[in-house]
Order: sequence, then structure tokens, then C-alpha cells
Amino acid sequence: MIRSYASVIGSKTELAFYNGSQKFEIWQRLFLSLSFFHAIVRERRRFGPLGWTAQYDFNDSDFRVSMKQLHLMVDSFEKVPFKALRYLTGLCNYGGRVTDDRDRRALATILEDFYNDKVIEDGNYHIVDERFRKYYVFQGENARDYLDYARHLPDEESP
Repeated sequence: MIRSYASVIGSKTELAFYNGSQKFEIWQRLFLSLSFFHAIVRERRRFGPLGWTAQYDFNDSDFRVSMKQLHLMVDSFEKVPFKALRYLTGLCNYGGRVTDDRDRRALATILEDFYNDKVIEDGNYHIVDERFRKYYVFQGENARDYLDYARHLPDEESP
């Protein structure tokens, strides 16, 4: 997550793209949500077969393509087409690497927590539930607010 926001802030082109959404508040919240999702699918690799049954190389290209599609969809439609976004992100971009049916289903299920109406409607959308209060989607002023938030998240969470 830190790398996602650091690259936005560190590049004039990336920052212009980030700030260029016609629906900036919705875009910011969903970008944070996508960043959380990317971090989680990458982090699951650490747990070997408990995380994913096979080793998948989820990388920044998956994130970048999903980010551009998200930006396009947010700006192009009156209401965010979450079903289409979940299909593109979960089954095409990230899911294109997934060979196991159970992993594909797990990936799609995880994504449902990050791409849904509550992300934009709730003031502070808690990703899991309120027991994990530090993991939430909020409305910041700019990319720097989100970078600061990501930097204050713990490096590792206890089981």
C-alpha cells in the first residue's frame, strides 16, 4: 500500500492521473480499497498452501491494470458497476494467473469485501469488521493522507 501511494506522490504523471477523476471522492476510496486488496492477495503468499494452493505471482501490473479500469469505470458510469469491476479485477486481471478453482473462488470472495457499495456509502468502512478498527476505508483530502494512513498500519498482524 505504501508503494502504491508513494508512486502516486513521487510522479507528476501519476499524481495528475490520480487527481484527474471526475468523481474524486469515490475514486479515492476505491483506490484505497484496491490497494488493500492487492496487499492482501500478495500477503497470503507468505502462508504457503494455507494462503494459496499454488504460488501465484500477483504483481504491480495486476494492480496497475485494475487501477486504470477502476478509474475508467468510476468516471464513465453514473453508478459504479461493481459487478463488472469484480469480474475484470477478480477473474481477468488477478484471476488470470489463478489455476485452482478454490483459489479463484477465494480471490473472488475476498474482492467482494473491497468492491461493493458500502465502500463508498459508509463514512469509515471497516473491511473485516469493527474488531479490526485500524483497517478501514475513509475519505481523505489527498494522496498524502492515504500514504500517512498506510505508513501507520502495522507491518504484521498477529494471528
